[in-house]
Amino acid sequence: TQLPKAKRELYKAKEVFPNLFQLRIPLPIPALKHLNAYLIRTEDQYVLIDTGMGTDEAFGELSRQLAEIGVKPENLTEILVTHFHIDHVGLVPRLRKLSGAQLVVSAETTEAVQLVIQTYESYWKNLMNTYKETGVPTELVEQMVKTTPGYLYQAVYLELARPSRTLKDGEKISIGEYSFQTILTPGHAPGHICLYEPKQRFLMAGDHLLPTITPHVTQWLQETNALAEYLDSLEKVRKLDVDVVLPSHEELFKNHRKRINELR
Repeated sequence: TQLPKAKRELYKAKEVFPNLFQLRIPLPIPALKHLNAYLIRTEDQYVLIDTGMGTDEAFGELSRQLAEIGVKPENLTEILVTHFHIDHVGLVPRLRKLSGAQLVVSAETTEAVQLVIQTYESYWKNLMNTYKETGVPTELVEQMVKTTPGYLYQAVYLELARPSRTLKDGEKISIGEYSFQTILTPGHAPGHICLYEPKQRFLMAGDHLLPTITPHVTQWLQETNALAEYLDSLEKVRKLDVDVVLPSHEELFKNHRKRINELR
C-alpha cells in the first residue's frame, strides 16, 4: 500500500551518522505516527535495528526507504531488536524469510518470549483477570485483548524465541566503524536494550528514552517491580556520556540527563 504523496515525502531515509540511516516506518497508532528503525551499512553487513509492524504498508515503506540507500530487504545480514513489542518486531519473520538474516536479541528478551509461548493461553487469561481485578470493565478487557497485536501475531514470538545470537548486559557489538556497548534497560519491557557508542557519544535508546512521550512501564510478572526497574535503568543511562539520543519514536534529541529528570 502506497502512502499519499504528500505524506510519503515525509518518510525518507536519513543518514544521521556515517553509514547509519534512520528509516521512518508508519504505524497505525495516531499518538506515535511512525517507528524509527535504523540501518547500519558496511562493506559486507546490512544491520537493521527494529522493523516496524508486520503490515504490508510497513514492509512497503521499509523496502522503499532501503532502496534509497541501495539496499533490498533480501540484503539484510542481521536484524537486531531493542525489545519485543510488536511495533518493533512485527516484520521479523517476513524479513528473515527473504534474507536469511541473523536475529539478535537480549538473552532476557528470549527468556520472556519463551515464557509467553509456553504459557500462552494462561498468560492472556491471567492478564485479563488482572485487568478485571483492578477495575477495568469485563467487556472492555475482552475488546482490548482481542485487538492486541501481541495476541494476534503468535508467529512473531515463535521467531523471537529462536534467535541466532543473544546479548548480555555490557556485551560489545562491533558493526563497521561502530563499537556498541549493550545496555540492559528493563522497565518499558523485560529485556529492553539500548546501544551505546562511547566514541561517537550517541545512544540508540529504543523506547527507553523518548523526547516528549513517557514510555509506558509494563508490569511483567507479579513478583517483579517494573517501575523500580525502569527508574534504575534511567540512572544507569544517566551515567553515560551522551551527546545525541536516537530514539525509536519522534525526533533525535540532546541533553539526555534533563530528559531523565523529567521522566523521573
